[in-house]
Amino acid sequence: MLSLKNQFVLKVVASILIIGAFLIYLLSSFGTIIGYQMLFYYEGYFNILGLLSIILAVSSMAMLYFKKQSLIDLALFLGIMSLVLLLIIPSSLMHVIDGDVNNPPLGVGYYLALSFYLLALLLVANVALNLKRFTIKDISELAILVALAVILDFVKIRLLPNGGSISLEMLPLFLIALRHSFIKTFIACGLIYGFISSSISGYGLAYYPFDYLLAFGAIAVLSLFRHLVSRNNRGTYRLSSMCWLALGVILAVLLRFIAATISGMIYWETGFIDSMLYNTPSLASGALCVVVLLVAFPLLIKINRRFKSDDLVTLENKN
Repeated sequence: MLSLKNQFVLKVVASILIIGAFLIYLLSSFGTIIGYQMLFYYEGYFNILGLLSIILAVSSMAMLYFKKQSLIDLALFLGIMSLVLLLIIPSSLMHVIDGDVNNPPLGVGYYLALSFYLLALLLVANVALNLKRFTIKDISELAILVALAVILDFVKIRLLPNGGSISLEMLPLFLIALRHSFIKTFIACGLIYGFISSSISGYGLAYYPFDYLLAFGAIAVLSLFRHLVSRNNRGTYRLSSMCWLALGVILAVLLRFIAATISGMIYWETGFIDSMLYNTPSLASGALCVVVLLVAFPLLIKINRRFKSDDLVTLENKN
Protein backbone atom coordinates (compact mmCIF):
# COMPACT_ATOMS: atom_id res chain seq x y z
CA MET A 1 0.00 0.00 0.00
CA LEU A 2 1.33 3.44 -0.95
CA SER A 3 2.08 5.85 1.87
CA LEU A 4 0.37 9.24 1.91
CA LYS A 5 3.67 10.88 1.01
CA ASN A 6 4.19 8.63 -2.01
CA GLN A 7 0.58 9.16 -3.10
CA PHE A 8 1.06 12.93 -2.97
CA VAL A 9 4.28 12.70 -5.00
CA LEU A 10 2.51 10.61 -7.65
CA LYS A 11 -0.34 13.13 -7.80
CA VAL A 12 2.07 16.05 -8.27
CA VAL A 13 4.04 14.22 -10.97
CA ALA A 14 0.79 13.25 -12.74
CA SER A 15 -0.38 16.88 -12.69
CA ILE A 16 2.94 18.08 -14.13
CA LEU A 17 2.75 15.46 -16.89
CA ILE A 18 -0.83 16.47 -17.79
CA ILE A 19 0.11 20.16 -17.95
CA GLY A 20 3.20 19.26 -19.99
CA ALA A 21 1.11 17.15 -22.35
CA PHE A 22 -1.23 20.04 -23.10
CA LEU A 23 1.64 22.51 -23.56
CA ILE A 24 3.29 20.16 -26.07
CA TYR A 25 -0.04 19.55 -27.78
CA LEU A 26 -0.69 23.30 -28.11
CA LEU A 27 2.67 23.82 -29.83
CA SER A 28 2.59 20.70 -32.01
CA SER A 29 2.23 20.79 -35.77
CA PHE A 30 -0.73 19.16 -37.54
CA GLY A 31 0.21 19.72 -41.13
CA THR A 32 -0.57 23.37 -41.86
CA ILE A 33 -2.09 24.19 -38.48
CA ILE A 34 -0.79 24.34 -34.93
CA GLY A 35 -2.14 22.58 -31.87
CA TYR A 36 -3.62 25.67 -30.23
CA GLN A 37 -5.67 26.25 -33.38
CA MET A 38 -6.71 22.62 -33.33
CA LEU A 39 -7.95 22.85 -29.76
CA PHE A 40 -9.78 26.15 -29.91
CA TYR A 41 -10.57 27.90 -33.15
CA TYR A 42 -9.64 27.41 -36.78
CA GLU A 43 -11.00 29.11 -39.92
CA GLY A 44 -14.34 29.93 -38.36
CA TYR A 45 -14.82 26.57 -36.60
CA PHE A 46 -14.99 26.72 -32.84
CA ASN A 47 -13.85 23.36 -31.51
CA ILE A 48 -15.98 22.61 -28.47
CA LEU A 49 -14.21 19.25 -28.03
CA GLY A 50 -10.88 20.98 -27.45
CA LEU A 51 -12.33 23.21 -24.76
CA LEU A 52 -14.09 20.23 -23.18
CA SER A 53 -10.88 18.20 -23.09
CA ILE A 54 -9.12 20.97 -21.16
CA ILE A 55 -12.03 21.38 -18.74
CA LEU A 56 -12.03 17.64 -18.05
CA ALA A 57 -8.26 17.60 -17.55
CA VAL A 58 -8.36 20.53 -15.10
CA SER A 59 -11.26 18.90 -13.23
CA SER A 60 -9.31 15.65 -13.10
CA MET A 61 -6.25 17.33 -11.60
CA ALA A 62 -8.36 19.19 -9.04
CA MET A 63 -10.24 16.09 -7.85
CA LEU A 64 -6.99 14.16 -7.61
CA TYR A 65 -5.99 16.10 -4.48
CA PHE A 66 -9.12 15.28 -2.49
CA LYS A 67 -8.76 12.59 0.13
CA LYS A 68 -12.10 10.95 -0.66
CA GLN A 69 -11.48 7.82 -2.70
CA SER A 70 -14.58 8.24 -4.88
CA LEU A 71 -13.30 11.64 -6.07
CA ILE A 72 -9.91 10.14 -6.92
CA ASP A 73 -11.74 7.47 -8.91
CA LEU A 74 -13.69 10.20 -10.70
CA ALA A 75 -10.40 12.02 -11.42
CA LEU A 76 -9.17 8.96 -13.31
CA PHE A 77 -12.43 8.72 -15.24
CA LEU A 78 -12.34 12.39 -16.26
CA GLY A 79 -8.68 12.05 -17.26
CA ILE A 80 -9.54 9.13 -19.54
CA MET A 81 -12.38 11.12 -21.12
CA SER A 82 -10.03 14.05 -21.74
CA LEU A 83 -7.48 11.74 -23.38
CA VAL A 84 -10.14 10.25 -25.64
CA LEU A 85 -11.06 13.74 -26.83
CA LEU A 86 -7.43 14.51 -27.59
CA LEU A 87 -7.22 11.32 -29.66
CA ILE A 88 -10.19 12.12 -31.89
CA ILE A 89 -9.87 15.91 -32.26
CA PRO A 90 -7.41 15.92 -35.21
CA SER A 91 -9.44 13.62 -37.45
CA SER A 92 -12.80 15.14 -36.50
CA LEU A 93 -11.78 18.76 -37.11
CA MET A 94 -9.83 18.12 -40.31
CA HIS A 95 -12.77 16.15 -41.68
CA VAL A 96 -15.08 19.10 -41.05
CA ILE A 97 -12.71 21.58 -42.65
CA ASP A 98 -11.30 19.73 -45.64
CA GLY A 99 -13.95 17.13 -46.28
CA ASP A 100 -11.76 14.50 -47.89
CA VAL A 101 -8.91 14.68 -45.37
CA ASN A 102 -9.50 11.90 -42.86
CA ASN A 103 -5.90 11.36 -41.75
CA PRO A 104 -4.22 14.67 -40.93
CA PRO A 105 -0.41 14.57 -40.67
CA LEU A 106 0.58 14.18 -37.03
CA GLY A 107 3.98 15.35 -35.84
CA VAL A 108 6.25 14.02 -33.12
CA GLY A 109 4.77 16.51 -30.66
CA TYR A 110 1.34 14.92 -30.91
CA TYR A 111 2.63 11.47 -29.96
CA LEU A 112 4.89 12.93 -27.28
CA ALA A 113 1.92 14.76 -25.74
CA LEU A 114 -0.18 11.58 -25.72
CA SER A 115 2.74 9.65 -24.18
CA PHE A 116 2.95 12.21 -21.37
CA TYR A 117 -0.81 11.98 -20.82
CA LEU A 118 -0.82 8.18 -20.80
CA LEU A 119 2.00 8.12 -18.27
CA ALA A 120 0.07 10.59 -16.10
CA LEU A 121 -3.04 8.39 -16.22
CA LEU A 122 -0.98 5.36 -15.22
CA LEU A 123 0.19 7.25 -12.14
CA VAL A 124 -3.36 8.32 -11.32
CA ALA A 125 -4.54 4.73 -11.79
CA ASN A 126 -1.79 3.59 -9.43
CA VAL A 127 -3.21 5.88 -6.75
CA ALA A 128 -6.87 5.07 -7.50
CA LEU A 129 -6.31 1.30 -7.54
CA ASN A 130 -4.10 1.33 -4.47
CA LEU A 131 -6.91 0.04 -2.25
CA LYS A 132 -8.85 -1.77 -4.96
CA ARG A 133 -7.24 -5.09 -5.67
CA PHE A 134 -9.13 -7.54 -7.84
CA THR A 135 -9.76 -10.85 -6.06
CA ILE A 136 -10.65 -14.12 -7.77
CA LYS A 137 -14.19 -13.63 -6.46
CA ASP A 138 -14.38 -10.18 -8.06
CA ILE A 139 -13.04 -11.38 -11.40
CA SER A 140 -15.45 -14.32 -11.51
CA GLU A 141 -18.48 -12.19 -10.66
CA LEU A 142 -17.55 -9.46 -13.16
CA ALA A 143 -16.95 -12.05 -15.89
CA ILE A 144 -20.37 -13.65 -15.31
CA LEU A 145 -22.24 -10.34 -15.36
CA VAL A 146 -20.36 -9.07 -18.44
CA ALA A 147 -21.14 -12.36 -20.22
CA LEU A 148 -24.81 -11.97 -19.26
CA ALA A 149 -24.81 -8.45 -20.72
CA VAL A 150 -23.39 -9.83 -23.99
CA ILE A 151 -26.17 -12.44 -24.13
CA LEU A 152 -28.90 -9.87 -23.42
CA ASP A 153 -27.53 -7.68 -26.19
CA PHE A 154 -28.66 -10.34 -28.68
CA VAL A 155 -32.19 -10.24 -27.25
CA LYS A 156 -33.44 -6.85 -28.37
CA ILE A 157 -36.13 -5.02 -30.27
CA ARG A 158 -34.53 -3.30 -33.27
CA LEU A 159 -36.18 0.00 -34.13
CA LEU A 160 -33.73 1.51 -36.63
CA PRO A 161 -31.24 0.16 -39.18
CA ASN A 162 -27.61 -0.06 -38.00
CA GLY A 163 -28.62 0.39 -34.37
CA GLY A 164 -31.44 2.04 -32.46
CA SER A 165 -32.69 -0.90 -30.40
CA ILE A 166 -34.22 -1.55 -26.98
CA SER A 167 -32.70 -4.24 -24.77
CA LEU A 168 -31.75 -5.11 -21.19
CA GLU A 169 -28.02 -5.33 -21.89
CA MET A 170 -27.32 -2.58 -19.34
CA LEU A 171 -29.08 -4.41 -16.51
CA PRO A 172 -26.14 -6.70 -15.55
CA LEU A 173 -23.80 -3.72 -15.89
CA PHE A 174 -25.94 -1.76 -13.41
CA LEU A 175 -25.66 -4.72 -11.02
CA ILE A 176 -21.87 -4.45 -11.30
CA ALA A 177 -22.07 -0.76 -10.42
CA LEU A 178 -24.27 -1.49 -7.38
CA ARG A 179 -21.84 -4.10 -6.04
CA HIS A 180 -18.41 -2.77 -6.97
CA SER A 181 -16.35 0.40 -6.87
CA PHE A 182 -16.23 3.07 -9.55
CA ILE A 183 -12.90 1.90 -10.97
CA LYS A 184 -13.82 -1.78 -11.10
CA THR A 185 -17.15 -0.89 -12.74
CA PHE A 186 -15.49 1.33 -15.34
CA ILE A 187 -12.96 -1.38 -16.20
CA ALA A 188 -15.66 -4.06 -16.48
CA CYS A 189 -18.27 -1.97 -18.33
CA GLY A 190 -16.24 0.53 -20.33
CA LEU A 191 -13.00 -1.27 -21.12
CA ILE A 192 -14.02 -4.93 -21.23
CA TYR A 193 -17.71 -4.96 -22.19
CA GLY A 194 -17.25 -1.94 -24.45
CA PHE A 195 -14.45 -3.73 -26.31
CA ILE A 196 -16.46 -6.94 -26.65
CA SER A 197 -19.57 -5.08 -27.79
CA SER A 198 -17.67 -3.02 -30.38
CA SER A 199 -16.09 -6.19 -31.75
CA ILE A 200 -19.40 -8.06 -31.99
CA SER A 201 -21.30 -5.13 -33.50
CA GLY A 202 -18.93 -5.00 -36.46
CA TYR A 203 -18.24 -1.28 -36.18
CA GLY A 204 -14.72 -1.92 -34.90
CA LEU A 205 -12.46 0.15 -32.69
CA ALA A 206 -12.93 3.32 -34.74
CA TYR A 207 -16.14 4.02 -32.79
CA TYR A 208 -14.86 2.59 -29.51
CA PRO A 209 -13.98 5.84 -27.66
CA PHE A 210 -17.45 7.41 -27.50
CA ASP A 211 -19.95 4.68 -28.45
CA TYR A 212 -18.46 2.06 -26.17
CA LEU A 213 -15.68 3.17 -23.79
CA LEU A 214 -17.38 6.33 -22.55
CA ALA A 215 -20.97 5.26 -23.21
CA PHE A 216 -20.79 2.04 -21.18
CA GLY A 217 -18.09 3.39 -18.88
CA ALA A 218 -20.59 6.06 -17.81
CA ILE A 219 -22.53 3.30 -16.02
CA ALA A 220 -19.79 3.48 -13.38
CA VAL A 221 -21.39 6.74 -12.22
CA LEU A 222 -24.07 4.64 -10.51
CA SER A 223 -21.42 3.18 -8.19
CA LEU A 224 -20.98 6.66 -6.71
CA PHE A 225 -24.54 6.30 -5.35
CA ARG A 226 -23.88 2.95 -3.64
CA HIS A 227 -23.56 4.42 -0.17
CA LEU A 228 -27.00 6.00 -0.60
CA VAL A 229 -28.62 2.92 -2.13
CA SER A 230 -26.99 0.32 0.15
CA ARG A 231 -27.09 2.16 3.46
CA ASN A 232 -30.05 0.01 4.48
CA ASN A 233 -28.29 -3.16 3.43
CA ARG A 234 -29.36 -5.04 6.55
CA GLY A 235 -32.65 -6.40 5.35
CA THR A 236 -34.77 -3.27 5.20
CA TYR A 237 -35.18 -0.68 2.48
CA ARG A 238 -36.63 2.77 2.26
CA LEU A 239 -38.23 4.84 -0.44
CA SER A 240 -35.22 7.19 -0.36
CA SER A 241 -32.88 4.33 -1.29
CA MET A 242 -35.04 3.47 -4.29
CA CYS A 243 -35.10 7.13 -5.33
CA TRP A 244 -31.30 7.32 -5.19
CA LEU A 245 -31.12 4.12 -7.23
CA ALA A 246 -33.41 5.57 -9.89
CA LEU A 247 -31.48 8.86 -9.93
CA GLY A 248 -28.13 7.09 -10.33
CA VAL A 249 -29.37 4.92 -13.18
CA ILE A 250 -31.01 7.88 -14.94
CA LEU A 251 -27.78 9.90 -14.69
CA ALA A 252 -25.72 7.00 -16.08
CA VAL A 253 -28.17 6.52 -18.97
CA LEU A 254 -28.11 10.24 -19.78
CA LEU A 255 -24.31 10.23 -19.88
CA ARG A 256 -24.36 7.25 -22.23
CA PHE A 257 -26.92 9.06 -24.38
CA ILE A 258 -24.71 12.17 -24.53
CA ALA A 259 -21.64 10.14 -25.50
CA ALA A 260 -23.56 8.36 -28.28
CA THR A 261 -25.01 11.66 -29.52
CA ILE A 262 -21.56 13.26 -29.75
CA SER A 263 -20.28 10.16 -31.56
CA GLY A 264 -23.03 10.48 -34.17
CA MET A 265 -22.15 14.12 -34.76
CA ILE A 266 -18.43 13.37 -35.14
CA TYR A 267 -18.33 10.09 -37.05
CA TRP A 268 -21.60 10.15 -38.99
CA GLU A 269 -21.71 13.93 -39.53
CA THR A 270 -25.32 14.15 -38.39
CA GLY A 271 -26.83 17.23 -36.83
CA PHE A 272 -27.30 17.48 -33.08
CA ILE A 273 -31.07 16.92 -33.21
CA ASP A 274 -30.79 14.03 -35.71
CA SER A 275 -28.09 12.30 -33.66
CA MET A 276 -30.09 12.82 -30.49
CA LEU A 277 -33.25 11.36 -32.02
CA TYR A 278 -31.35 8.39 -33.41
CA ASN A 279 -29.98 7.52 -29.96
CA THR A 280 -33.32 7.99 -28.18
CA PRO A 281 -33.91 4.20 -27.95
CA SER A 282 -31.03 4.02 -25.45
CA LEU A 283 -33.17 6.16 -23.14
CA ALA A 284 -36.02 3.67 -23.51
CA SER A 285 -33.61 0.85 -22.63
CA GLY A 286 -32.51 2.79 -19.56
CA ALA A 287 -36.11 3.40 -18.50
CA LEU A 288 -36.82 -0.31 -18.82
CA CYS A 289 -33.80 -1.10 -16.64
CA VAL A 290 -34.96 1.41 -14.02
CA VAL A 291 -38.35 -0.32 -13.80
CA VAL A 292 -36.78 -3.78 -13.48
CA LEU A 293 -34.31 -2.62 -10.81
CA LEU A 294 -37.01 -0.90 -8.74
CA VAL A 295 -39.32 -3.91 -8.92
CA ALA A 296 -36.47 -6.24 -7.96
CA PHE A 297 -35.01 -3.88 -5.34
CA PRO A 298 -36.02 -5.96 -2.28
CA LEU A 299 -34.46 -9.01 -3.94
CA LEU A 300 -31.27 -7.04 -4.65
CA ILE A 301 -31.02 -6.11 -0.98
CA LYS A 302 -31.30 -9.78 0.02
CA ILE A 303 -28.71 -10.85 -2.55
CA ASN A 304 -26.30 -8.15 -1.38
CA ARG A 305 -26.77 -9.28 2.21
CA ARG A 306 -26.10 -12.93 1.45
CA PHE A 307 -23.45 -12.57 -1.27
CA LYS A 308 -21.40 -9.54 -0.34
CA SER A 309 -18.65 -8.29 -2.59
CA ASP A 310 -15.47 -6.96 -0.99
CA ASP A 311 -16.49 -3.42 -1.94
CA LEU A 312 -19.88 -3.84 -0.26
CA VAL A 313 -18.18 -5.08 2.92
CA THR A 314 -15.90 -2.04 2.89
CA LEU A 315 -18.85 0.25 2.26
CA GLU A 316 -20.88 -1.32 5.08
CA ASN A 317 -17.99 -0.92 7.52
CA LYS A 318 -17.76 2.77 6.64
CA ASN A 319 -21.49 3.21 7.19
